[in-house]
Amino acid sequence: MDFCEANGLSYFGLAGTKPLTAKVQDMADAVRTQRALEDREVVRGFAEAKHRAGSWSCERRVVARIEATRLGLDICFIVTNLAGTSPRILYESLYCVRGQAENWIKFHKAQLASDRTSCRRAVANRVRLVLHTAAYWLMLSLREAIPAVHDRRIARWRAAGLSATVIAEKLGRHRSMIFRELRRNAFEDPQMTDLSGYYCVTANEMARERRAKLRKLARFSHVRQSVIERIMHGWSPQQIAGRMRLERHPICVSYETIYKFAYSADGQAIKLWRHLPERRARRRPRT
Repeated sequence: MDFCEANGLSYFGLAGTKPLTAKVQDMADAVRTQRALEDREVVRGFAEAKHRAGSWSCERRVVARIEATRLGLDICFIVTNLAGTSPRILYESLYCVRGQAENWIKFHKAQLASDRTSCRRAVANRVRLVLHTAAYWLMLSLREAIPAVHDRRIARWRAAGLSATVIAEKLGRHRSMIFRELRRNAFEDPQMTDLSGYYCVTANEMARERRAKLRKLARFSHVRQSVIERIMHGWSPQQIAGRMRLERHPICVSYETIYKFAYSADGQAIKLWRHLPERRARRRPRT
């Protein structure tokens, strides 16, 4: 910290100690009391104080994020030399963003084995990581561009003149699923009606674009970070989704979406399943 201050660099980060907890005890009691009186799932407050540890050369600014839940009280401390920002903005807009960057690093290591950089030169290792990342995105793009097997079969049988009921019997699916697939992913050309129909490549692209629009936890990093924090604090997906609806959050997600994220590759990389109620490494199939 002395080096950062001497060279004009900003910093933040600190582990909690008993003397620090004592300095924000009044705010912690207020947050705990507010949660109990209002009977809410979680109440969050912020405080700041001046503190000097034994190894520090001077007093420094310390910000505390205080969160009270039904499971107890959780306090996170941040020491920083940043001035002119409120404790809430410092924590939510700067500190949590740094935490999300660490999550992306974990994802990179888990998916691409990026910690296995055996080259002696740092430049060679960076080039290696760039090539691994490019290869991953190329593979992912090709995989998403390939239509699913049932899309190809539906397109082939529709071209042969088979009805949706017959196609459903051949695929072993309910006919409502085939009707829905044909209605949602069929190509229509108002100018050249002869070209309208069901094409597997077009259907796959339309379905992929629709899924991308609905992937809220991938599109909105602040919502994703909030969900991750609450799961790690012991909240169930049902409680998180219910609280979002109750608070009329502008971006709400269902508990099923949260479960899918927890068991996705991103969620598995940070082992979110360990914080779920059942703590299962694999999700039990729904009946």
